[in-house]
Amino acid sequence: MKNVPQLRSQIAEYGKRLYKRDYVGGADGNLSIRLNQTKVLITPSGKCLGYLKPSEMVIISSKGKKISGKLSQSSEYLLHLGIYSHRRDINAVCHAHPIYSTAFAVAGIALDKLVLPEIIGSLGIIPLVDYGTPGTPELFEKMADMVDCHDAFLLRNHGVVTLGADLEDAFNKMEMVERYARILIAAKILGKPYQLPKKLAAKIPGYDKVKLQMASCKTKRKKQTS
Repeated sequence: MKNVPQLRSQIAEYGKRLYKRDYVGGADGNLSIRLNQTKVLITPSGKCLGYLKPSEMVIISSKGKKISGKLSQSSEYLLHLGIYSHRRDINAVCHAHPIYSTAFAVAGIALDKLVLPEIIGSLGIIPLVDYGTPGTPELFEKMADMVDCHDAFLLRNHGVVTLGADLEDAFNKMEMVERYARILIAAKILGKPYQLPKKLAAKIPGYDKVKLQMASCKTKRKKQTS
């Protein structure tokens, strides 16, 4: 078992960072860390992430049963468990509602254009996931076909989810998605954002991941229309 007290404090710290960055408000958002193959540490339901105490975190089983904690686990625990069941390389999940990237999600616009080398080489395509009712199995089911090759997702009319090797990694990806969304909106105000031609984008380290993502999204679209 990992150092649970330390991880409780870590979740509380990153909850504060999300709140200070205006990525969440009120009882928005949720964070989790995989403790091992059978247990997950997750934020409680109905609490502001900016003011969480380490003792308020909840441990649940990989089946969703509460193991320890005075409060109820996040209502979106099924989303976290679904991700962990599909991605053994992922040990932390960050779900928030940052203003600019959530605006893209509400507008139904994926962050899937080849614009910034930093995004292309790290996150690649950030897909738009069809709307799923929060707190139900449907939310993860809508992204299940894409979860194997993406680390960041826009949830339609909902928010953003990022995945990481640890919580710092997942948080950093959330920051990257939001900053990218802000840059694109500013560029749209000034004019039309310039998209890199594929021959130039292909020179960026990490572009192979983009090709895999493109193929995955294409396959998903075929399944939806068949």
